[in-house]
Amino acid sequence: MKFLCAHHRQMYQQNAHHAFNFWVKALGMARIRVGEKNWPAASVMYGHAYEVAQIMLSSEANTEKSLGRFLSTAIEFGYSLRKNNCADELANLIACLEEELRCYASAGEYRCRAS
Repeated sequence: MKFLCAHHRQMYQQNAHHAFNFWVKALGMARIRVGEKNWPAASVMYGHAYEVAQIMLSSEANTEKSLGRFLSTAIEFGYSLRKNNCADELANLIACLEEELRCYASAGEYRCRAS
């Protein structure tokens, strides 16, 4: 699932501080949209937050904290997709989560992709 352009993806991969700040802002904006029941806008913002959480998961040493952030973001994202009637996108998210978790479990720590 791609929400970030290549430039921003690279920026967040190279700067954990920028990545975290963007994740906080995107998550906050998504939650505001949920409060408004604006499911399309919430889904897009959650998509950004999810992708940045995935980047942080692949690059941070504290994988337990990163994994918690990634999973909680994915759960909220999935809820917004369901409320937005995006069954195909929700199925894609679930498949991505399964892949990420398999990778995490097989390595004992996170060493997969943030592509």
